[in-house]
Parts: sequence; C-alpha cells; structure tokens
Amino acid sequence: MNPEDNILLAATRQTLSTTHRHMISDTARRRPIDWTTVYQTAKTHGVAPLVFKNLQQCGLESPGLPDEVAHQFKSAHYSNLLKKDRRMERLKQAMPLFRRKNIQVMLIKGAALDMLVYEQPWYTMPQDTDLVINRRQSDIAAADNQELMDFLFRSGIEYDYFEHHDVVMNGVLPVDFNQIWQAATQTEVGGYPAFLMSVEDMLLATCINSCRKRFFRLKSLCDIAEITRRCHTLDWDKFVKRAKAFQCRNIVYTALWVAHNTLGTATPPTVFSDLGVAPLKAEIITRLSRRLIRRSTLAALYPSSGAAIFGRAAGLPLWLTYATYTGPQIIKKTAEIYRARAR
Repeated sequence: MNPEDNILLAATRQTLSTTHRHMISDTARRRPIDWTTVYQTAKTHGVAPLVFKNLQQCGLESPGLPDEVAHQFKSAHYSNLLKKDRRMERLKQAMPLFRRKNIQVMLIKGAALDMLVYEQPWYTMPQDTDLVINRRQSDIAAADNQELMDFLFRSGIEYDYFEHHDVVMNGVLPVDFNQIWQAATQTEVGGYPAFLMSVEDMLLATCINSCRKRFFRLKSLCDIAEITRRCHTLDWDKFVKRAKAFQCRNIVYTALWVAHNTLGTATPPTVFSDLGVAPLKAEIITRLSRRLIRRSTLAALYPSSGAAIFGRAAGLPLWLTYATYTGPQIIKKTAEIYRARAR
C-alpha cells in the first residue's frame, strides 16, 4: 500500500494513539501526499468524517492538509451529520407504528453500530438504515403490511422480515435468525422498545458484511476492529461456535485476519485456530490477503476493478471472496447471480 493508504489506516479508528499520530505526521513529512486521493478514498470507504477528526488531532499544519481538501472533509462531515440526524428522526417516527401493530424490530448494521460501538454516529457513513421485523411477511395482515411498506419506503428505511438478506447473503449462508432473536438485547429508540443483536452476532454479521464488500472496505474493517476493542463482554467461544454453526467460519477468519493486519484488533490469537479453518484454505486466504495488502491500494480494492465475471469485477478481491466459500456456497452464489441478472 502507498503512503496515502498508510495515513488512512492510521486515521481510521475512534481513539488516535500517540503512535498513530506520529505515524500520520511522519508519513506526511517524509514524502509528498496526494491529499485529494486521501479524501476521495476515505469518502468512498465511508470513513471520511472519522479520518478528518483524527487528522485535526494531528494539527492540520503538521500533516500539511491543503485548505481545499480540508473544506471537502468538512463538507462531508456536515452532510453526514445531517443525514444521520434525518435518518434517526425517521426511525423514531416509525417506532409508534410498530408499537401500534404489536411488531418488534431489530436494528442492524450501521444503525446498531452507532448505538453500541461508536462514540458519535457521524464518524462513519453507512448508506441506509436497516432493521428486521420480527414477523414473517405471511404472518402480517395484508392491510397492516401495506401500511408498513408504504411508511418505510417513504422513510427510506431498508427492512426485511424475520431475517435480513445481507446477513444470510440471499440464502447462501444458513444463519439461524431464531437463535439471533433469542440472544438479542433490548434497547430504546424514541421512547419505544427495539432490539439489537448480541455482541457475538453483531460481530458475526459485520464479518459477513465485510465479505460482501470484499474485505477491504475501511468502514467494514473499522466496524470489526471497534467491536473487538469496545465490546468487552464479547464471548469469543460463543462467537466461534456461531461461526461454525452458521457455516461462515472461512468468511469470519478472513474478515478478522484482514482487519487485524490493517487496522489492528483486540482479537485473541487463539480465535484463528479455534475457528478450525482447513489448513490449505487458511493458507490460500492469508496468501491472497497479504498480496492484496502489499501490492494494491485501498482506492483500487473498493470498489474493485478488473475484468468482469457475471458483471462483477474479477480482480484478486473477488478471488479472495470466493476462496472463503464452500463448494455448495459457490453453487448457491452463482445461482443467485444468475437470478439477479435474469431480473
């Protein structure tokens, strides 16, 4: 990775240590930095406000951040702040409707991480608000369902029934949402009850989402790293058992490995062996990951570029993603891609 990436990796964290502050300043002093690339990559990867906060802690004159780029960072920060406020307000407006319909909901992905992990919701830039309704669609009366669909569509809230398609990867993974709902913890949104995944399930879902982003999106890496650092009640044995039961141990291994070797995590070393990834599979995953870290740039890794297979860029990040799948999962994934193209 290049100097711009080294600055981004040092700055993508909630707590900027003295070591990371010196890394940013020293990198900026030793060689010219393309700050426009730093900003554009940070924005594309969904971490521009967090990166800018940490660059400010270094002192803008120390890393030599140009005024024009600083203005772009500030604009991204304020824009994200307004979006987060609007999304939370819309979510609060939806809660009375769920209460009237006697429907429980679970916040997942960015909305849940903002509540459980991040000190400030504006640090990262998720694309939407996601929640799961604790009912099958067929169990909700047609009129009630239509009212929910209309309201949530107008509110820009992405939702799913009982389970979330991103977590099960559209049927590729046998993630048991019965277990996830049973382990969920209750919180409050706008004075109304809502649920969050357990810490173990949230980390599992975040690792799966990192796979969907081909493992090198900074926001996903930051989500993983911050969960391991902030959630001290995380039961690693339970987490490993979940990963095995849901047949995503390879995905989890890769997501944790990449996060640990880029941003650093508080992952116990034994977790990697406890996951029980086949030695050959683990060797392929680590070799591909190291090659990507050493020879690629963050700007190239997400979104990925290269020749297309089934309409998807076929560079090394895609090969790494498919290396984490089992044979049956590759078949399911291929079928899913064909169905999507047919639509």
